[in-house]
Amino acid sequence: MDKPTPRAQENALLAQERINWLESNATKVLFKSIGDEILALTQQARQLAADYSINQNHLKIIQLLQQANALAQIIEKHGKHH
Repeated sequence: MDKPTPRAQENALLAQERINWLESNATKVLFKSIGDEILALTQQARQLAADYSINQNHLKIIQLLQQANALAQIIEKHGKHH
């Protein structure tokens, strides 16, 4: 069998380091915290939407949903095994 190239060895090492990072307790806590923040922002936006006839805070609703979406994109980009 052929010996892996230095590039293949480097890619394998980087992949293992990423798996180790994703499985670390600190990373799990970080992503849970981000998930909790997404939930809080979404719930706040829903409450504002439910009370829209009173406050008409459409810009605040949009801002909250954009923040939640930006955090969700971080999880999507960095929180999965590739």
